[in-house]
Amino acid sequence: MSSEASHKTEIPEWFNQVLGLIKNPYTQKTFLEEGRFLEWSSFGEGENKNKFKLSYKAEGFSLAEKKAIEEEIIRALSAYSLEYSAMNVFIVPKGVSSFNKPKTTENTAPNTAPASLNVGHGTFAPSPKKIESIKHIVAISSAKGGVGKSTMAVNLAVALASQDLKVGLMDADIYGPSIPILLGERGRPMANKDKKILPLKAHGLSFISFGAFIPEEDPVVWRGPMLGGILNQFLFDVDWGELDYLILDLPPGTGDIQLSLAQNLSFSGALVVSTPQQVALADTLKGIKMFEKLKVPVLGLVENMSAFICETCKTSSPLFYTPEGKGAQPFAQTYGLPLLGKIPFMPLLQRASDQGVPLLSPFSSKENSSSLCAKAYYELSLQLRQVLEENFSSPPSWPLHPSPSSSSFFSKFSLKNLKGP
Repeated sequence: MSSEASHKTEIPEWFNQVLGLIKNPYTQKTFLEEGRFLEWSSFGEGENKNKFKLSYKAEGFSLAEKKAIEEEIIRALSAYSLEYSAMNVFIVPKGVSSFNKPKTTENTAPNTAPASLNVGHGTFAPSPKKIESIKHIVAISSAKGGVGKSTMAVNLAVALASQDLKVGLMDADIYGPSIPILLGERGRPMANKDKKILPLKAHGLSFISFGAFIPEEDPVVWRGPMLGGILNQFLFDVDWGELDYLILDLPPGTGDIQLSLAQNLSFSGALVVSTPQQVALADTLKGIKMFEKLKVPVLGLVENMSAFICETCKTSSPLFYTPEGKGAQPFAQTYGLPLLGKIPFMPLLQRASDQGVPLLSPFSSKENSSSLCAKAYYELSLQLRQVLEENFSSPPSWPLHPSPSSSSFFSKFSLKNLKGP
């Protein structure tokens, strides 16, 4: 190698012999065939005399896939020469990391251009509009922040898609859009020749998020009414195509976005997510009352983080103390809501979420897809389908479930009734 401080070369010929078997797991073509190896550099001075850098196109691969690919590259290089061991070779991935097939085949189409959004106050429809190409539109709501609503929306949507259903996911949380991270896809949406926004694709879903239009670190500092125009475009200016389900990930609270959606969109109902402790259920009740005022049916309640399951011994331990130890079941019974599911917390769910790989994704590991947490999401999707089939063969009327006074339930949380575990 040259003695210059940094010497860049074209990919050397011996790569054909040593790295010719490194393949793209989606296309089964080698990295050499796809031109994914970009640069081989050596550093020739002092402590870095025998240090090398290899850069490659990482677009289309998740963090887990990149790690596996890079480990395979190091094994091949070190087997060829000890000079190219893991201590001496630095592998640098280039491009946007995602967990999807390359964007050239999945998130782009002929006659497209980058999509743009019009920022403004939007307009209210004289009456809620129906999207004829979508069979069911379901809002995932929590009213309380921090209860895992977005993770719920993503994993529920993927669970539905795993049943050969056509599913879309709309991130309505403009202030804190997390769907691109949870799905491992931060590509920029394109627009077709009719100026319709083409949703991004990931894990068998079509999805749209404001997070795909702004840098990840940029805050959204807007007044509430300005969000209406964005929501209208996400609903009516996106080319969703034919869908069985469109899942809406709502922001926390009972504010402008919820009001805008209810006034502009005709949808099947809302699925309310809560953890079982009093501080979360109190806000959950406000969300239920909000939907009652807006004439939006509440399809049921989901208890999230119902228990902690140890990955080693598989034992289950409650995360929150509740009267009688029954979680959110008494709340659901008091307000006449079906408890459609109880989703436990497992550390693998957090890891999968950070990697952008939902538990029931076709690209999920066997450990994740067969976990108790994944099974709970799948059971929830079946329960949701059953509720919709039973209640929406004809147009629903409010209330779908009775809503009694709150005093009968929250009196159980008074100090005199609380006992230690």
